[in-house]
Amino acid sequence: MGYVLIPVVVRARNGFAERLSKADFQVRVDESPIEIESFESGALAPIGVLFLQDLSGSMGVGQKLAQSRALVDCFLRQRRNGDEFAVASFSDQQLFVEVPFPGSLPAIREVATQWEGYGRTALHDAVAWLPDIVHSRVSPRRAVVLITDGVDNASVLDPAQAREEIRHADVPVHVVGLETGSFETLHPEGGKMHPLADTLNLIGWATGGGYHPVKTSGDVIHACKTIVESLRHQYVLGFPTRAEGGQRRHEIDVEISGRSKKLRITYRRSYEGTLPRRMESSG
Repeated sequence: MGYVLIPVVVRARNGFAERLSKADFQVRVDESPIEIESFESGALAPIGVLFLQDLSGSMGVGQKLAQSRALVDCFLRQRRNGDEFAVASFSDQQLFVEVPFPGSLPAIREVATQWEGYGRTALHDAVAWLPDIVHSRVSPRRAVVLITDGVDNASVLDPAQAREEIRHADVPVHVVGLETGSFETLHPEGGKMHPLADTLNLIGWATGGGYHPVKTSGDVIHACKTIVESLRHQYVLGFPTRAEGGQRRHEIDVEISGRSKKLRITYRRSYEGTLPRRMESSG
């Protein structure tokens, strides 16, 4: 038997939707309603963040690493009691856990000062390693912050395979794209202006995180504060899975009773495992 956690962020027109209760949420797995067993809310709960830093050669161009350091420093300056941080980096088809949970602030800042760009980029392979380095003991309000310029010239896995693997991590991934542009911008001659942004946005969408394009120092601060605020305002829904049955991917859908059209809901879209232990009658 396992347990599935669904971090959910609910935004209204003028900010975050607060004071929702468990009764306000409806969860479906493979289109069948299930019973929500656990429910957590409250902006004072600790958060856990793993910074996954791209250190490939292209990151050494321009201000990308300076922006990376500024982003991490912004998170650390907003730390509250109980918050935990860790740092991992990747380049040349290798991933290093530089500061494991619960990392001290001086250790994280020291590591960041030593970042240098080198080698080729295996972005999709690094994303697929996340389930192995995100520990379940970290607060349910946890996330990965992937800092990258989106270039990939060395991965064994393709983008679809990487997204499939990352579903096992059970954690939202917020992608900070350095000079990657908006995934919504269209080229005058047709097609997307920034094709890398599409791939990065899909990683965020599928995991219940987000995509945050960065170009200026102001963008860095905005991305940092947006991610922290979304983590502070998460609702975390949970349910147990059956001890028997086949392991496979199940689709998740979350709605809020009577108000979904007025709210924007962000949540993970699937999980890998057995069926929920208790499913309500759909009839």
